[in-house]
Amino acid sequence: MLVRRLSIFCVLLALAAVPAAAGSDFNIIYGTKSMDDDFAPFDSQQSLMASLTLGDDNWPVYLAVDFLLSDDDSMDGSTVFTEGSTRELAFGARKVWDHSRVRPFVGGGITRIEGEFRRENLIVDDAALGFWLDAGVFWRIGDSFNLGIEGRMSRAKVEIGPDGSEVEAGGESVGLLVGFGW
Repeated sequence: MLVRRLSIFCVLLALAAVPAAAGSDFNIIYGTKSMDDDFAPFDSQQSLMASLTLGDDNWPVYLAVDFLLSDDDSMDGSTVFTEGSTRELAFGARKVWDHSRVRPFVGGGITRIEGEFRRENLIVDDAALGFWLDAGVFWRIGDSFNLGIEGRMSRAKVEIGPDGSEVEAGGESVGLLVGFGW
């Protein structure tokens, strides 16, 4: 399910980026997301992010649109399946320094984070607005291939606790970046 959702989003982002000016990048980041204990037992999740940075070589900062999915699951005993997941849709600005092949970057903005717990037929979910920050570096290999690392932090509280309480659905993530630029 995670891969299907992200692949649809990637296709849409790539189609939207076709008319973009030179200096833009589309990257996929695979890694882990660490969350507060509020989200236990799913406070360490696999994450997959599509990151689109749109701009022109003459712009001081670029537009950033990111979509991040993270999830973890477990079996209680041998019969009850449970899952915790988050989805983030983020908008903001990203500064990319072009030093020929090495390109460090920082970014930030607003995000809409959805948190969800599933247990058999019970689904508890909520969404909230928050903020995100990221930083990393990628190397341009050849004319357009990107390879690097990215670290990210996001914050937003959603009401999905066992008693309807707020829990932190954001967290810190780090991952391997692979993509292309034009």
